[in-house]
Amino acid sequence: MKTLLAVGCSFTNKEYQSKEHPEMDCSWPKWPEVLGNRLGYKVVNLGRNGGSNGGSNDSILRSAQDYMIENKVDMVCALWTEPFRFNIHDCIFNSWYIDIIAESGEKLTEIQKGFLKTQASKVINGSELAHQLMKGDKHIKLANEQLRYIHALDITGTFHNVPVYHMQGCGIWNQYLYKTYFESTTYANRGGVDGAPGTSGLNFEYIAKEKFKLWIEAFLDSPYFAILDKQTNIYGWPFYKELGGSIGLNTSSSSPDAKNYRISDKDSHPNAHGQEVIADKYYELIHK
Repeated sequence: MKTLLAVGCSFTNKEYQSKEHPEMDCSWPKWPEVLGNRLGYKVVNLGRNGGSNGGSNDSILRSAQDYMIENKVDMVCALWTEPFRFNIHDCIFNSWYIDIIAESGEKLTEIQKGFLKTQASKVINGSELAHQLMKGDKHIKLANEQLRYIHALDITGTFHNVPVYHMQGCGIWNQYLYKTYFESTTYANRGGVDGAPGTSGLNFEYIAKEKFKLWIEAFLDSPYFAILDKQTNIYGWPFYKELGGSIGLNTSSSSPDAKNYRISDKDSHPNAHGQEVIADKYYELIHK
């Protein structure tokens, strides 16, 4: 029997359990298992939650590469996650947006608390890293990283003569994240845009839009964008709705269809129906 290798974050994790609803049975088939049944493939699901030894885009790439070095597979499907998740030296997970949320004084969800708990022994200050990345717009380099991972997995697939299919799953960078960052108390106390003195009267929504424009420009200017733009193995390319793309499943509260796809108003992970929708889109992409 042929083997399907699936990689991703908590949207993919076969063992996902809702932190918001610990009493809930979330053992419904996840998209890799649904897709594997439709294709008649055995499934190897390497999906991991974002807050525990994986779930970032670079760890998604590496988990696929490491598995393919020692095992034969016949197809790879990657459900990519948020670009602001990344590993440092392949051993320290960091989601610096969560640090900013905590520092801003906003009430944390149970999922966000879980992120912070897993970072309790980290040797890097995620909040400080967030400020350093935002200062001078260094963070836009992550746009290139996001595309590099996709291209690198394609190269790995070519080396092993295995088809690879991509989809953007867990939310991508958007203006809301900027706005939250710039409205944080820490940001305000640090003196405004890129360290400029004074924050009173600043239009954070305007600043967020301007920053997001820089991100989109960096995304389009990446040399990997030109390569991926010619491919047909990526669903919803180029992902961002501002560029005419789409993600695999929009479970954000702003989506009119979110309630049909997400576990609850508190937990935006895909429910059983949402998992089937993701599988349907992969199936469509594979047979395109």
